[in-house]
Amino acid sequence: MRSLHIIFTQHGRVWERPCLVQIYDGGNVPAAELNAGLPVTGHASRAENQKSFNIYFRKAYGAKYLDYELFEGISRYKSFRLMNGGNNTRWLKFKDSFLKDLVLDRHFASASSRPAVLFLNGEYWGPYLLTEKVTAQMLKGHYGVRKGQVILVKEGRLEEGKEEDMALYRELMAFAEKDLADPHVWEAFCSLMDIGSMADYCAARIYFGDYDWYPDKNDLLRRTRDRSFNEGRWQYVLYDTDYSSGLYENEETAPETDHFALARQRYPLFAAALRNKEFYMLFLNSLREIGEERCRYERVKKLMASYEKVWKPLMPAYFSRFGDSGNLWMSSRRATLRFFKKRRDHLLPLVEEYGRQNHFFGPSRPEEG
Repeated sequence: MRSLHIIFTQHGRVWERPCLVQIYDGGNVPAAELNAGLPVTGHASRAENQKSFNIYFRKAYGAKYLDYELFEGISRYKSFRLMNGGNNTRWLKFKDSFLKDLVLDRHFASASSRPAVLFLNGEYWGPYLLTEKVTAQMLKGHYGVRKGQVILVKEGRLEEGKEEDMALYRELMAFAEKDLADPHVWEAFCSLMDIGSMADYCAARIYFGDYDWYPDKNDLLRRTRDRSFNEGRWQYVLYDTDYSSGLYENEETAPETDHFALARQRYPLFAAALRNKEFYMLFLNSLREIGEERCRYERVKKLMASYEKVWKPLMPAYFSRFGDSGNLWMSSRRATLRFFKKRRDHLLPLVEEYGRQNHFFGPSRPEEG
């Protein structure tokens, strides 16, 4: 048991294991088949009986790419993920994909996901979220970004790019210590950060009650080195949202919890930006639109029903393989719906009161910006 524990908690390429990947799309023969490397991935979810895996295609295994349309419009992949559901592995497994779908039209990128069933050496391993990895290759496919110019910084560490690119990230984060209410400082900040992306991203994370998010955890920024995309300004990528919206039915993810205050405490750059009225109004209006349209309770229920139609038939075999009778699934479903039913009325007044305290508008409800 000790050796197994050591294997699934380890990180890095040395812990990849060679495998043969076969992808079936409904037929009796593989639609794609090639060799790859397979490591366990994830943070706390590595301890679950059902593991998450990355799949890497490398020349060392025989092919640098998978040439197959996993997601519409993209037919070449260097890697992808099979996600067990993260914190929701034994709860609402599709939650990360579900939440991202609620805010699909906002001004940030996110990886596509779809359900899949995994067999390892012929043994059933249950339903997974087959998910794109956020890489230069993905951004090239979706946005036409030149691969050699992509910079990705994940959790404060360089994911794609050159070591010297971290100076650009540090330049951005240094604005947390500056007065962004000063027009000249604000203008300099806006030349580096896409403030619309920042406003939408922070609004989504905070509305969802994401307790597992701060600069060094589940935070991902992208830009191009040569300013060929979005004038080289940083934009956000939304991922790993599942520790949120009523999960575990505890205070950390409750609809009444003030995640707006928590974000100001944990994310200094966000707190600094809020001191500028222009950013505050962008953030407030994004939060309102998310609460009143994107995450309107009736819309959330409708999307939940569409997800359940696909996922519910997959779950009995999963419960049989890994335990539980579906009680955790159903309690998580109820908690998620309860969260979105209550969230807007608890969160919006807190954010509006912040604006009043900072004299961004009068004592009455602020006008739409």
